[in-house]
Amino acid sequence: EGRALPDPLYVLLTGLGSIVMRGAGCTYNDIVDRDFDARVTRTRGRPIPSGAVGVKTAWAFAIALSLTGFVILISFNRFAIWTGVASLFFIACYPFMKRITWWPQAWLGLTFNWGVLFGFAAETARLDLAAWLFYAGTFFWTLGYDTIYAQQDKEDDILIGVKSSAIKLGARSMPFMYVSYAFAFALLLAGGYAAGENYFPEGMKSPSLYEPTEFGLEAKIRGTALPTLKPWYRVMCKRPTFNDEFLPAFNRPNVTLVDVSESKGIERITPKGVVANGVEY
Repeated sequence: EGRALPDPLYVLLTGLGSIVMRGAGCTYNDIVDRDFDARVTRTRGRPIPSGAVGVKTAWAFAIALSLTGFVILISFNRFAIWTGVASLFFIACYPFMKRITWWPQAWLGLTFNWGVLFGFAAETARLDLAAWLFYAGTFFWTLGYDTIYAQQDKEDDILIGVKSSAIKLGARSMPFMYVSYAFAFALLLAGGYAAGENYFPEGMKSPSLYEPTEFGLEAKIRGTALPTLKPWYRVMCKRPTFNDEFLPAFNRPNVTLVDVSESKGIERITPKGVVANGVEY
């Protein structure tokens, strides 16, 4: 719809939905893993394995959060709703991945970052290349940080027989994380580019273009605005979106370009206009 920013209501609802569904997913994970968690030093103090919260109470809490998430979900468009529903497969399978693969961290990357796809779907009712590139970038980001996270549980995980990328990689963990974050950074940049972000504006591609004469200012601006703008234009000061289409506005009779670099801005606002350099405009 041409908005520079997403719908604020969607941002609010997506944020609330993320909180309640993260709570539901973590509770479900702790229910499934309660026997393993009770045997790991870092996790044995959690509410369910420690006995502070019963399993039935935990299920009731998870269901209540899930229902709240469902109410939020149905406020979005149909495509976004089905995108949200699809995430349940990854959530449901995640706790079992450490039992069957050395790469539960990869499954976590698929699961935790589903919100990237959902956000795009909520705003646009589709999933473009940019969405998938961002999703891939956050996947590698999670793969890297959760491999770091898994290092602290390696000894206990080996004893109880669960798997992780930290165990599989061993001494190769450090170079693997460097590669993961390199992929994450590259894919996030690619996602931004696919979404229309221009990292290399025309004026930044060649040093010669910094010369004001190269911009052809004389052909675009007439009168007193030209000598005022030239000293600043060469360093790209106040060039909205690095686009020259705003330049003809300075040729309008009701537009005055004023150099306020010495006075550090306008001095005051009056009922009729503004005062700069002692002159009211």
